[in-house]
Amino acid sequence: MSGFFALNRTSFERYQKRFNPTGYKIGLELLVKCHYQEVHEIPIHFADRQYGVSKLSIKEQLRYIQHLYQLFIYRYSDEYRKG
Repeated sequence: MSGFFALNRTSFERYQKRFNPTGYKIGLELLVKCHYQEVHEIPIHFADRQYGVSKLSIKEQLRYIQHLYQLFIYRYSDEYRKG
């Protein structure tokens, strides 16, 4: 989940108090908590890193899995169903 994303401002403003993103995955949080049912993708090309090091450590990967779990629980909660 990398790259650029856009969303409807009305949806963002309606649900923004529910946001609690973990790490670098704000897009995933927005998709789930703004109740989006449809996603359109525009492919982008990534080149191999020439300088520096990746920020994707084991710790960051574990945080991502935890975030997925939290979003899964949220998705099937009463708070989600109430909209």
